[in-house]
Amino acid sequence: AFREIIAKALRSGSFEHQGCTRLLDVLTPGAPGLPDGVLGAAVAEWVPGRSLTDAVADGMLKPLAAARVLQPLAAAAEAAHRHGLVLGCDHPQRVRITDDGRAQLGFALPRPELTPADDVRGLGAALYTLLTARWPLSASDAARAGLTPADRGADGIPVRPGAVRPGVPVELETLVTGTLGNGTEAARVRTAAAVRSVLDEVVAEAARAVLFPPEPDGVPPDPDDVWQHRDALRGSGDPR
Repeated sequence: AFREIIAKALRSGSFEHQGCTRLLDVLTPGAPGLPDGVLGAAVAEWVPGRSLTDAVADGMLKPLAAARVLQPLAAAAEAAHRHGLVLGCDHPQRVRITDDGRAQLGFALPRPELTPADDVRGLGAALYTLLTARWPLSASDAARAGLTPADRGADGIPVRPGAVRPGVPVELETLVTGTLGNGTEAARVRTAAAVRSVLDEVVAEAARAVLFPPEPDGVPPDPDDVWQHRDALRGSGDPR
């Protein structure tokens, strides 16, 4: 298993993408500075910004903002899978949010048993967290990351995002349930390319629909949003 991890680490070192931190070095047994008893170590560049936990500490993101945040990570997973690599984005502590609002994998060295399907589930889990401030996969992983585990129904399946907060577009709700394997067989989302395609379409459609007021989503509008609540405008001195 150790040799397999080292081999994967060396392969991962050649992969570069804006949605994934670079692997800078891999230390094998006997390398200078490696403590006794340590079989190896990987050194990755630091990602400035916040953890996924910190990103939702003040509350869930607007659905459109969540889609935009996740786009680079989905694109990175798609590119990695094309190269026969797995990112390992199925743990909340591996996902970072950069200062300019991009989800980036903080450490691209997954466990040997992980497959591209695990990355797809991880993308859906990250989107679920951005939408609900809850982690829908392992409850123990959620606890280690300081996140609240997702509520589950009688069938043990995480409740859909729209049941936690209003205003989740049907496309994002379907994407989340499809990636987590909670929908019908026909609705399953099996590739990172499909995740990236849906996110891109949601963002593009929002740009086309800016002339129409958005559905209430449980989050106050940002100061630079086109549509503002009437009461907020009155309070700011608007003569209307």
